[in-house]
Amino acid sequence: MRKNHSHFGIYSYIKKEDLILLIKKARGPYEGMYDLPGGSPEEGETNEETLIREVKEETGLTISSYKKLTDQVITTFYKYSLNEENYLLKHSALLYDAECYTGSLKADSDGEDSNGAEWIKISELDQNQCTPLV
Repeated sequence: MRKNHSHFGIYSYIKKEDLILLIKKARGPYEGMYDLPGGSPEEGETNEETLIREVKEETGLTISSYKKLTDQVITTFYKYSLNEENYLLKHSALLYDAECYTGSLKADSDGEDSNGAEWIKISELDQNQCTPLV
């Protein structure tokens, strides 16, 4: 029997030249995989406030200029097993392009979702090591 669950988050696409900024997931179904920086809104937050907070928490960077990549929510599905049980994650995301940012990259864990942020060469991404959102 498979269990289904869903997650919604706000995520940022941050690129410089041929590099993309990704975090290494510290927990959850994507543990150990590369993902876009971002996460769930807290109560009362706007999408943009969530975006800025999550990127700062996970990467150490402060984004000051951004735009939606699309007005549509992107939905992906991910099958995984945990404790010999099968799950299907429906992951819905609103994506933003961060055009301007400042700060120093945080390469260490945030104590929550990220085990650090890294600039990865886009041509060298291995889709088996990335979340479906990436």
